[in-house]
Amino acid sequence: DKFRVNNVNINLQSQSFQSKFHQDSLFNFSFNNIDKFVINNKVYKNFYYKETNRIYEIIYDAPEYSLLKGHKVNLVEGSANPMLNRKTDRYVQKHGYYIKNEKEIKNFKPSKKNITKLLGLDKSGADKMAQYAKANGLSFKNVEELKRILAFARSL
Repeated sequence: DKFRVNNVNINLQSQSFQSKFHQDSLFNFSFNNIDKFVINNKVYKNFYYKETNRIYEIIYDAPEYSLLKGHKVNLVEGSANPMLNRKTDRYVQKHGYYIKNEKEIKNFKPSKKNITKLLGLDKSGADKMAQYAKANGLSFKNVEELKRILAFARSL
């Protein structure tokens, strides 16, 4: 079944999806019966690994692996010292890239070298991928451009 909800947010601190349904009420979604969330054409899934549940954005999904983008929030504490220029606490959102295969989820830095190794490309395949990225002005750091590079490299 599919459900359409107009106001869904990701709570990065608790790694859950929430929806405001009354003036003063929030509903927390449980992943027990939910496979994925699609928000603004971005697919999010929950994975349990190393004793923790985390929500990841699916960047690229292939049969052998998935490229994921994980989000988290860190608290930067304020200081009473006026010379530090941080009077109040604030939350800072950070993200990182990960590779998920059948066994594990591990950190991944999207670069030409790492994409070449991930896909098992030979020298000519790596050169074609680099030429494609350069000819189209694509960056390995931009998510949408990285998707295009991966789709091209998988077709080699």
